[in-house]
Amino acid sequence: MIEYIKKTTKIGESKKSKKYSRGSWIKVVDPTEKEINFLVKEFGLERDNLDDGLDLNEIPRIEEEKGNSYIFLRVPTSKISGESSSSFLVISNKSNIITISKHDLEIFDKVKDLRRLFTNRKTNLHKISDK
Repeated sequence: MIEYIKKTTKIGESKKSKKYSRGSWIKVVDPTEKEINFLVKEFGLERDNLDDGLDLNEIPRIEEEKGNSYIFLRVPTSKISGESSSSFLVISNKSNIITISKHDLEIFDKVKDLRRLFTNRKTNLHKISDK
């Protein structure tokens, strides 16, 4: 499933969109083969990195390829039977933030103030913070 989430002009508000636009958070959970191929083609992403991002036991690391930063992370979770943590992938580039995971992890629920997650202003940094 691919969701496009864009902040609005009102402080702290965001809305889901049916289409991608610059500055969007592209949230990808348990993508189909067709969705993975779309991400590779549309955003110039590396297929091997996307596959690694869907591996529940992937090792945290950072890679840079073709203008994309691939940040592999692990977080605690209670949403996966028999697992206490899971990995997910954050991809950052000049246009957007993309998150990819096998499951809809708790960390995505905690991102309520989307101003802290992404911006379309070049002077601001991308960051994830827990209030």
